[in-house]
Amino acid sequence: MTILMYSTLGGSRMGKEYTYKQETVLEAIKDSYGIVNTVSKRLQCSWSTADKYIKKWSTTLEAFQQETEIILDIAESTLFESIKNGDTASAKWMLALKGSKRGYSETLQKEPDKMEPLRLIIDWNEEKTGT
Repeated sequence: MTILMYSTLGGSRMGKEYTYKQETVLEAIKDSYGIVNTVSKRLQCSWSTADKYIKKWSTTLEAFQQETEIILDIAESTLFESIKNGDTASAKWMLALKGSKRGYSETLQKEPDKMEPLRLIIDWNEEKTGT
C-alpha cells in the first residue's frame, strides 16, 4: 500500500510517499495504549496515515484493539486500588455504574410494581368577605 501526502505550501504540490511493512506498524502499535497519535509519531506520518495502516491488516487492527483493552485494564486496576484504600468517591462512582443490580444508582429509582399510588389533597378554604 502506498499513501501519498500532499502539501500546497507556496502553491506547489509536494508529496511524500509512505510505505510501511506490517512488522513496522506492529512495532509502532506496541505500548501505544490504543492512541493513534502515538503510532503516527513513531511511524513519522500523519494521524490518518497511521489509522489507515492500523486498519490495513487484521493483525495490526487486533494488536491496536488489544492495546486499548490494556489501558482499560490499567484504569480499572487503579480504580480498584483507590477503592481498597478507602476512596469513597471512587466507591460511589463504581456502585452507581456497576451496582445497579443491588439497588445502587445516582438517581432515585423505584420499581413500578412497588410504587404507591399518588394522592393529591387540595384544601381550598375560600373566605368570603361581605360587600
